[in-house]
Amino acid sequence: MKAKTLILFIFLLSLFVVIVAQAQDTVYYKKKVSPFDRNYIKFSPFALLEIEPTIQLGYEYNAGKLRLQHEIGYTSLFNPTYALFTPDQSMQNLSSAGVKLRSTIKFALTPDNNYSRHKYKYFGIDFMFKYLNVKYHDFNVRMMDSYWQMTDISTNKYVGAVHMIYGTNNYLSYANNIITDFYMGIGVRYKTITNDFPSNTNDSFDLYPWWDDIDGLMLSIMLGLKLGFGV
Repeated sequence: MKAKTLILFIFLLSLFVVIVAQAQDTVYYKKKVSPFDRNYIKFSPFALLEIEPTIQLGYEYNAGKLRLQHEIGYTSLFNPTYALFTPDQSMQNLSSAGVKLRSTIKFALTPDNNYSRHKYKYFGIDFMFKYLNVKYHDFNVRMMDSYWQMTDISTNKYVGAVHMIYGTNNYLSYANNIITDFYMGIGVRYKTITNDFPSNTNDSFDLYPWWDDIDGLMLSIMLGLKLGFGV
């Protein structure tokens, strides 16, 4: 319940920031400062709504003719809809924790024209790594039809990815130096999952949602929106 309240609070706070920022922009609209020239703390509100949600923060800064962005996030299965995709499980007997790391190299495509004083488009290379540990508590397994056993089962998911992305940084508020960062991309990801499920059982339990039944190297598409707060 606390996790749901935290998600709702953060999402409503992000919406409030957007509304207030737009209301204060009239006086500052003519400032000739590009978002390409400033540094930002980044927040990803929609990462909270994913099936495997992440509380994710990042920092974007200038590095000569390009920009670098580094992000770190705490991942956990506190989205209650996750249980809908794993019929053998429930959120009551499940605990999870993990980390997501992301780094992006950005190359501005329109750094010098007048339009880019308020917005800049960029091409980027994005690298991502995610680790997620999930523990199932008091899990029933049948040992070769001889007896039932209650046990704790742990799974570990490792995901690595690289994407070529195209995006736009646009001022949401000149007054408060707040930008939006919308991006999309295509690339590849590699996923592997391990678990300590007993080997001497003859029952087939669905530990994973359907998309985790596929692992190895695969095509990947990404789409996202971040808020950036100038520092």
